[in-house]
Amino acid sequence: MLFRSDLIALVALYRPGPLGSGMVDEYIQGKNNKSSSSGSKSTGSLAKLGLPKLDEILRETHGIILYQEQVMEIAHKMANFSLAQADILRKAMGGKNPEEMEKMKNIFIRGLKANKVSEKKAATLYNLILQFAQYGFNKSHSAAYALIAYQTAYLKAHYPVEFMAASLSADMDNTAKVVIFINECKEMGIKILPPDINESTREFKVTGNSIRFGLEAVKGVGSSAIDAIVETGREKKFSSFSDFCLRADSRRVNKKVIESLIKAGAMDSMGKRAQLMEALPDVMEAAVRYQKQISIGQESMFGDINEAPAERLPIIEEWNESELLAMEKEALGFYITGHPLNKYKDILDKLNVIPTTELLELQDRQEVNMGGIVRGVKKIQTKKTGDLMAYLTLEDMYSTIEVIAFPDVYQEAQDLITQDKPVLIAGYLDKTDKGTKVIAKQIVSIEESSRLKKQNSARKPRSKNNGRSVRSKQTPDSPATANKSLTLTMFNDTKPETLPKLEKIFSKYSGDYRVYLKIISPKNWETILLTNRHVLPSEEMLAEVEELLGKERVRLNGSYELGITNYENKEF
Repeated sequence: MLFRSDLIALVALYRPGPLGSGMVDEYIQGKNNKSSSSGSKSTGSLAKLGLPKLDEILRETHGIILYQEQVMEIAHKMANFSLAQADILRKAMGGKNPEEMEKMKNIFIRGLKANKVSEKKAATLYNLILQFAQYGFNKSHSAAYALIAYQTAYLKAHYPVEFMAASLSADMDNTAKVVIFINECKEMGIKILPPDINESTREFKVTGNSIRFGLEAVKGVGSSAIDAIVETGREKKFSSFSDFCLRADSRRVNKKVIESLIKAGAMDSMGKRAQLMEALPDVMEAAVRYQKQISIGQESMFGDINEAPAERLPIIEEWNESELLAMEKEALGFYITGHPLNKYKDILDKLNVIPTTELLELQDRQEVNMGGIVRGVKKIQTKKTGDLMAYLTLEDMYSTIEVIAFPDVYQEAQDLITQDKPVLIAGYLDKTDKGTKVIAKQIVSIEESSRLKKQNSARKPRSKNNGRSVRSKQTPDSPATANKSLTLTMFNDTKPETLPKLEKIFSKYSGDYRVYLKIISPKNWETILLTNRHVLPSEEMLAEVEELLGKERVRLNGSYELGITNYENKEF
């Protein structure tokens, strides 16, 4: 049963708050101490209080307050709270209600003193509970999620094809998730078969060790059309393109539906896509006329019901690969039989280009090379100079990633990123609670790949550091200085006296590196401003900034980014 407790705890721990607060490390340390032969006890901050009843309550989580229910249990068993009062305390801590928390603090301390705990220890315990409670998770929720995680993991391990088919069907209206699942199927050795008018059903279907694409995932093909196709095909498989158009109910399976099916490759068994698309108007017209005659029982002049018109497909060349893939993506939302980047695979491998699906495994500020097609461009003006910069949506063979191009980079590459052609991007990762982005340092066309520096650091074999890759340290002589910019990441509660002190430091170390401000607000917005300051990063300058802000407040990377928490809406 121990693995269940660990799985429940894992769900509660694997969240931004606990990961960033050190709770995970404390949990692991406590678990290792408990299982070691020496029988060492937990050495965490709560264990140091030396309260046996507290240790008993926190035994299952190895000395940390992980669940909201533990807060209630401590208040109930140690401070004489009723369960109703304990729940009020939990809500006050979860909602960060300072007045209610202060009121509860006095009651909590009195209750502990009544149980022969000193006032100092009682106050310390309450403050520690406050610290842990902001990351606390509801155990009943965690247990439910853990059970689902265990069940789905079992199904994925023992019935992988069926599990992945069900996952694809559950999210077939979410293109991003379908792409992720399809790539995972490829990694698992499960073949994804394209949609087929005779083989596909509404949802994704298991076929041996393969998965057949579901018709509902084809854009422009509605439920009514799918029902008509499946019902008619169940009686007898469609033998040709004309047979399909004649037998499928033209009121539900109209011209636009058939165009989508052709583009998606669902009718490849009946002819080339270009042929079918060219023949569609005439075949549909004949099919509609034939269905109308059948429905009214119209006979020919010889007394026989009209015969079905013969199929005559035009003899024309198939679309080229680019057209085929473009049509496929239009109908499905992604590529399935190929990808525009396939022809550049050797170039991408040579440059150690990182797939978007691997970015989450890399460290913040890690330098990367990306290859893909720009699918979206959002231009904005910097507030100081009015220079244009852009947020790009880059699509590779696996998924998409947002790329930020500052004015210097955007100005050089603006012609490239409007052509909807493959590009290469050198940059570094910017990982925040809101997700992962890439800050571009250089953007070139794939034909100019020789201009892009090969990145060696991003895809090194995993180290022995618990399986995680370790980020190499940057130096002032790193090639990352090519962007010549210093970005300060700030939050919105900086002390007013901090900014003038930073200004003094910058004035001492003037240079040609532009200073940007990336401002992040807890109210779910962020913006980037260009200041009129130019500096030259150096060890001395960084040391002074560290002295002002603390070592944990300064981060160095390829373009010398300093992470500064705290910011009030002021300008240098």
